[in-house]
Amino acid sequence: MKNPSPKPALIHSKFLTALQGAGGKMSASDATSAIFMNDKPKEIQKKINKYAFSGGRATVEEHRELGGMPDVDVSFQYLTYFLEDDDEIERIRAAYESGEMLTGEMKKKCIDVMQEYVAGFQERRAKVTDEVLKAYMTPRRLIWRGNPNPVKQDVEPPAKRLGLPKRPSYGYRGMSDMGAQIAEMVYPTKMDKVGEE
Repeated sequence: MKNPSPKPALIHSKFLTALQGAGGKMSASDATSAIFMNDKPKEIQKKINKYAFSGGRATVEEHRELGGMPDVDVSFQYLTYFLEDDDEIERIRAAYESGEMLTGEMKKKCIDVMQEYVAGFQERRAKVTDEVLKAYMTPRRLIWRGNPNPVKQDVEPPAKRLGLPKRPSYGYRGMSDMGAQIAEMVYPTKMDKVGEE
């Protein structure tokens, strides 16, 4: 590895929240807790309109004055996962926080995005036949035939690359000897003193 980097000790994962908000829990036994990948467009619309926790205020006047709270609004949270355009997400956040966008408009945007996403998944899923599934799940021996497009690299020994002298009896010496050679070149007086002692 040319530039190794430390491996992460912790991976930050952000989970999609239940429709009821931070205190809720998604469950297959509670159909109103989540948008499922087999939901019809009308079901998605009903679930978001009726069950998605809102970050809006109690009245329209209060919402226009104080603005909404996108950090607790489930519709906004879903948009951050499923809407690809980061600039649009920030525009929606700003409009909601300023009170320009109401909760109903936020939910409408979320419904449109979720219906499109789920419909796309259902369309792709319909193309998976029993034959495709069987072919995918059949155990088979994997055969490694090497890299079909190898890239030949011109690698020269580190000592040569650094311009260190070649040792006649050993060729280019190992890394620890190379370190000593570099130290001799960089700190000649210290090495001389060490040799005298």
